[in-house]
Amino acid sequence: MSSDACIITRKFGLRPAELGVNLTLDTFSKFEKVVNTMIKVGIKLDEEYYQKNGLTAVKRFYDLVRVTPQLMKIKDCGLRERVFRCASQYAYFSTKEYKTRGKLVSILADLINSESDLSFLFKKKFPSRNLLLRARRIIIDVGLDVCVSYQFLKNMFLYLRNILKKRILQKYSTKLDGLISAVIKSGDLKTMVVSWLNQNRELVLKSFLRKVSRLMTKRVSRVREDADTFLGEGHFDAAIIEILQKQGYTIKDWKKARKKWRASHWKTLKKGLKAINVHEVADRILPIINSQVSPERILSLLTRHKIRLPWVDGTSFEEFLAFLKARAVKKAELSIARRVISSLLTELRNSLKEIENSPWHLLKKPHFQGQCIPLGIDDGQVYDLQINRDPENDLITGILVRLSLRPREKLLYEVKTRERFIEMVNKGLEPKRGVLTRKAGGGLLLIIPFQSGNKAESVQKCYDSDLSPGKYKVGAIDLGLKTFATISIDECVRDLDGNWEREKRSRGDSHRYFLDQKQLLGKHQEWFLKNHGNDLEFINFKRKLVNLQKATKKLQSKMKIYSNKHPTNYRHNVKYRKLRDAYKSTWRKIKNIHRELVRQISTRSIAFLEFHGVQVLRLEDLSWAKHVGKNEAGYFLSTMQVHWFFSQVQEKLTEMAHRSGIHVEKVVAGGTSQRCWRCGKIGIRRGKKFICPYCGVEIDSDLNGSRNILVAPNSPNAICVRGRRPFPPHR
Repeated sequence: MSSDACIITRKFGLRPAELGVNLTLDTFSKFEKVVNTMIKVGIKLDEEYYQKNGLTAVKRFYDLVRVTPQLMKIKDCGLRERVFRCASQYAYFSTKEYKTRGKLVSILADLINSESDLSFLFKKKFPSRNLLLRARRIIIDVGLDVCVSYQFLKNMFLYLRNILKKRILQKYSTKLDGLISAVIKSGDLKTMVVSWLNQNRELVLKSFLRKVSRLMTKRVSRVREDADTFLGEGHFDAAIIEILQKQGYTIKDWKKARKKWRASHWKTLKKGLKAINVHEVADRILPIINSQVSPERILSLLTRHKIRLPWVDGTSFEEFLAFLKARAVKKAELSIARRVISSLLTELRNSLKEIENSPWHLLKKPHFQGQCIPLGIDDGQVYDLQINRDPENDLITGILVRLSLRPREKLLYEVKTRERFIEMVNKGLEPKRGVLTRKAGGGLLLIIPFQSGNKAESVQKCYDSDLSPGKYKVGAIDLGLKTFATISIDECVRDLDGNWEREKRSRGDSHRYFLDQKQLLGKHQEWFLKNHGNDLEFINFKRKLVNLQKATKKLQSKMKIYSNKHPTNYRHNVKYRKLRDAYKSTWRKIKNIHRELVRQISTRSIAFLEFHGVQVLRLEDLSWAKHVGKNEAGYFLSTMQVHWFFSQVQEKLTEMAHRSGIHVEKVVAGGTSQRCWRCGKIGIRRGKKFICPYCGVEIDSDLNGSRNILVAPNSPNAICVRGRRPFPPHR
């Protein structure tokens, strides 16, 4: 397939073309059994059979596994032999990925074992940047066909560490128990606990007061925000009421009351703190440590670097003492873990050597569990798409799908949404063999990939438009939180250095539009032809997202409270499971809204650009801001953009622009919202308004940003992944 070819996937529901035509319910489960049997057979094959991709390699794989005894046993399961061929597609690629992952784990284990000191395995910054760079070079030199991004390699190193932990527990559990008992029985542990209590008890007291103060403030905020919530129902309500009454404040003046309470309570608890005997506290702690420390807990503590603070139920000295004991227990457990692991360095090396030599039996084997059948390898015997046309005017009159999954069985189905299929064909897209799947309710879905031809012709048409040589119509989109997208279009000229300049420098843009919630109404091809400023009826996505985010925080808080109250078996309790299901459901709604907004913003933006004949689309490259601190990138770029879905919008815009023959570039994001588009100097931004004190420009801040993006310098990632051609073409 040409690199310029474009694939667009669409789902179509199927309904029986005749009465009594129906696919049996066990067809997909039998197909699942066939795939898993092929996977078990394929795992035992040599690696030389998994060197290539493509359907030719799949057919070769099928020819090898079809004659094995395991496949011969299920040959009479009721499915056609051609369906077995389709099953080999899933089996081949899942087994190939399993083999490749084993090789990668072996390489990483060898790299770690080459280090002189293995204690870095359990450090917070594992894997280090240097280790990732070395792993990347080795993988490229070996020629292993895997992703070499830093995030993927980091995940694989953590995955290897988890395998190593399981292997240590399996082989050396008895030795771990002995080492733990030896450390606990030695007098060094008590000495360490006493020393830690003497040095850190005042710091623990400050931590206790901060936690109690934070919990009470959170409770007060909830009471003030929610009219249906009253004091008297929560854990700290009695303490809050007592603090307010003693100092004569109302709930509105909680900050003042809290400040005075913390100062007085600090003195009260400090007096009791001086009176405690740290040796008695240490003697009470040691039996607790002895009862709850296990090999599993020791290895878990070594990799869990952010330890959760103990739960607090009140403000009394007894509560603080329980808090202090819990902190001391955590510290003692961590000390035991570090001592134990320092005695297991030889065992760690042996386990790494074992993983390096034979990693596959330690990896999770692939297992297919899906209600879908791929049809890419079929030659027209299992699946056939029939497009009926009128011979007089060549119009499509019917679309039928013939399925033959069982011997001597031919089922005929109609495509439900025929208009969508006809629309894709009329655009010059060719339907290919796709995937047959089943909905939860039992209905059938056919996922069809449509392939366009070479895009070079359509792109060249954009280059050879009515514009003079060197002059192009450029569009810029500034994505934001308050306004979803601000679009500016102008005629620009590309200079010899590859930078863009406006043809008319005094003009900001020739066309502009703000895309927000009100503009998501109506057809996406016509939204910009109507003024939506006075529309009162629209879907308030922002309010929905805010309410759902608040709901997730409340549910997460309830889950945390419940898990702290029942630390041993909270996961199996009905109440916790209901809270967890509600939490997942809320996040699912948030993701669905994000997905819909991405689709709406992208389709409407591209429709506006196509209407005005735009040839180049320029977007901000905000990816750099994720990897730097707030002091370098600013609070918004370093935090808020991670939680927003701008990257999904940019990816969708890039994909749709590529289909329409629009080239996509990314520009340096720094300063686009701070510089004046006219004079280029740093101006003043007040909310949605941008003011330049030098040239007197007063303009919407997002519009100023989009005008700057039009002529901003290219980012190192200037040409997006989809646009693989230099722009503009050499003439």
